[in-house]
Amino acid sequence: MSRRMWRIVAACLLLGSMLVPMSAIAQDDEGSWTTWTLATGFNRPRGLDIDSNGSLLVGDQGTGNFDAVVYRLNDRNDDGTIDGSEMKVALSNLPSTNFTLGDGGEEAIEVSSISDIESVDGEIYTLIGGFQVDPYSDFHGSIWSTTVSSPGNPLRQAGPLVNISVAESEMNPDGGIVDSNPYKFAVGDDGMWYVTDAGANAVFSVNAADGAIAPFAVLPPVQVPAGFPVPIPFAEPVPTGIAWGPDGALYVGELTGFPFPEGAARVWRLEDANGDGDAMDAGEMEIFADGLSTVSALAFDNDGNLLVAEFRGDLAIFGAPGMGRVMRWMDGDWEVIADGLVSPTGMAVGHDNTIYVAQEFLGSIAAIRWTGDGGTPPPPPPGPTVEVVAEGLNSPRGIAVDAEGMVYVAQAGVAGDDCVTVGEGEEETELCFGATGAVSMISDGVVEDVISPVTSYTFSAPEFVGPQDVVLGDDGSVYAIVGLGADPAARAELGDRTAGLGWLIEADGMGGYEEVLDVAAYEGTANPDGGEVDSNPYSAVMTADGWAIADSGANALFWVDNAGEISTLAVFPDMMADAPDFLGLPPGTQIPMQSVPTGVVQGPDGAFYVGMLTGFPFEQGAATVWRVMPGEEPEVYAEGFTNIIDLAFDAEGNLYVLEIFAGGLLSVNPEDPATLAGALHMVNADGDVEEVLTEGLVAPSGMAFGPDGELYISNFGLMPGMGQVISVTWE
Repeated sequence: MSRRMWRIVAACLLLGSMLVPMSAIAQDDEGSWTTWTLATGFNRPRGLDIDSNGSLLVGDQGTGNFDAVVYRLNDRNDDGTIDGSEMKVALSNLPSTNFTLGDGGEEAIEVSSISDIESVDGEIYTLIGGFQVDPYSDFHGSIWSTTVSSPGNPLRQAGPLVNISVAESEMNPDGGIVDSNPYKFAVGDDGMWYVTDAGANAVFSVNAADGAIAPFAVLPPVQVPAGFPVPIPFAEPVPTGIAWGPDGALYVGELTGFPFPEGAARVWRLEDANGDGDAMDAGEMEIFADGLSTVSALAFDNDGNLLVAEFRGDLAIFGAPGMGRVMRWMDGDWEVIADGLVSPTGMAVGHDNTIYVAQEFLGSIAAIRWTGDGGTPPPPPPGPTVEVVAEGLNSPRGIAVDAEGMVYVAQAGVAGDDCVTVGEGEEETELCFGATGAVSMISDGVVEDVISPVTSYTFSAPEFVGPQDVVLGDDGSVYAIVGLGADPAARAELGDRTAGLGWLIEADGMGGYEEVLDVAAYEGTANPDGGEVDSNPYSAVMTADGWAIADSGANALFWVDNAGEISTLAVFPDMMADAPDFLGLPPGTQIPMQSVPTGVVQGPDGAFYVGMLTGFPFEQGAATVWRVMPGEEPEVYAEGFTNIIDLAFDAEGNLYVLEIFAGGLLSVNPEDPATLAGALHMVNADGDVEEVLTEGLVAPSGMAFGPDGELYISNFGLMPGMGQVISVTWE
C-alpha cells in the first residue's frame, strides 16, 4: 500500500472512527461482554503484548522526537487483573521521528515509531514501523532488541537487529511499487520471526540467529465487489495483523488498500506444510475467513478462538463514518464482542482471557471481558459514562434541554454551492452559501428539524457559520442565535443569501422561523470595543427581564430588554500573548490577543458567566471565565483554560467549562485527530478546577444539562455529517 494511500486512511478514515461508547454491547441470559477504559494519556499507542508475568506492555509511539516509550501495566492485586493505575516505564527514548509526506511538502506530518512489541524470555523486542523515507536508515523498518535487568529498569539498548525495509527495497517480492511499512510481527519457537509489511504486501521471515531475511508469503490482490463506486477490479491486500494459531500455523489479516472495499478483507492461514522453511507455496496459503473490513490486529484467546480488531468495522468510505470493533470467530461465523472502539491498532489477550486493545488516536487502552457464566466482573469504569444520543449531524453547536428531557441542538450546516467572491488582492475571499442550517429536536435517537432551513455559509470549510445556539422559552417557544462573522454592513451587498445571519430568530411552529432581533446591527452602530466592526452572535441566555447575548466578533456581552432595546453589559479586553515563532518577530515579543466570548450562562447567583475562546495566537492556558453582574464591574471568575466554547451549571452550582481544542487552535492539524481533542472541566464553588472528561471529545462545540443531571455535549462540531450529541452521566 502506498504512503499516499496510508495518508488518506489517516486523514479521511481515522477521524470518522473516533466514536465514544464504552459499554456492554453483546449479552444474553448468561452474561455479557463488557468494555471499559483501562488507561489513557498515551501518544498513539499501537503495539501490545503480555509478558511472562502477566503484565501488559504498551508501545507508545511518542510525538516524533525520539521519545517513544514502552510502558508496563502490572497486576496490582495478583488476581490476573491488570490495573491501569499501576503503570511504569519499561523502556524509553526509543525511535520516534516526524517526517512530511509528498514531494513538495504538502502532505501531513506523520510519525514513524513503535508498531509492535514482543516479549520473549525477558527480552523486549520492538518493531519500528511507519512510513519509510530511507529504508537504509538506522532504525526505520527495523526490529530493535532491548534487554531489561528487571521490570521497569532498562539495562542496555542494543539497537536495531534487522532492517525489514531493506528487504523490500532489494527484493520487492510482490513486484509492485517499492514501498515498505513493517506493521506487526510474531516470534516462532524455532528461532524464526515473521513480519507483516503493509507496504510490501508481503510477510517476511527473519532468522534470529543470523538476521537473514527472506520473503515468506506474498498476499494476492483483493477482488473489489462489482458495482463499487470506484471502478477498479482489485485492491492491494495490505497485510497488518499476524498471530500464531493453536494449530501451529500463522494467521495474517488484511487492511486492504484503496478503495478499501467493505467486507473484502480476509484472514489467511499460512502453514509450512512441506517443512522446508522456504517461502509459502500456493498450497500452503489458504483463506481462513473473510467478510471483514480494515483488519488491524489479530490474536487468539486462551480457548483457541481467533480475535480480529477492525480499524473500522463498517468502513462506509463513501457514506457515514464507521466504528472500530473486535470480532471473534465462532462456529464458522463472526461475532461482534466490542463495538464503538476508536482506531484499534493493537491487541493482546491476558492470562485471564481479558482482551486489551490499543486505541491509537484516542490515546487509550480498552479492556474487554466476558462477565457472565461465573466470570469476574471488571472494575467499575473510571469517570463518567458516555453514550451517543444522535449522530450524522451537520456542524452541531449549542444545546438546550426542556423540562421533559427533550434535547434540542443548533446545526450550523454545510453551506452550499451559491458562491461569491468578495474583496480584492490578498483580501479576496470566496464565500459559499446554502440553506442547510437547522435547529433540531432529538427523541430516542431520531433527529427532527423544528427550524429549517436556515442560512449557512463558509469562508474556509469546515468552518461553517449558521445557527450557533438554541434557547427554549418556558412557553415552549424555540429560539436560535444565527452567527455572522463579518461587518453587518456586508449583508446588504450580498442580498437575500444572507437572510437570518446575525439575527435572533424564533420557530414559527410550521418548520420555519421569524426574525426577532438583528443582533449584528447593534455592533455596526455601537462597536463597543472600539475595534474593527465585526459581529458574530454566538450564545444567548433568556431571563424574565430580557436576553444576554455573547457576540464573539464584538468581544462583548449585549443586553436586550423586553422592549427589544439593545445595550452593552460588558466589553472584554484584549490580552497580551507571546508572538508565535513563525511571525519572525524578535524573541519575547508580545502581541494583542482578543478575548472572543463564546458561551454565556446565568449562574445560581443571577450573574452571567461568559467563557473566552481567545483570538490569534490562541495562547494555551490564556482563556478565562468572566462573571458579569448587571450594574457591577465584570470580574475574572476562573482562568487557565484554552479555547473555551461553552459553559453550563449543574444543579449543585458547579460550573462546567468546555474547551473545543484543549491543545489550542494553533496546534490543530485536521489530518491528525489527536489535535482535535477537547476537554471538559468543572469549577466548584470554592474555585477549584478539575478536569472531568477528555476521552472521546473531538472538537466539542456546545453543552447543556438535562433535568436528571445528565450533560449533553455536541461532538465533532467541525465535521459536517459526522456531528454527534453525546450524553455524559455520573454515578
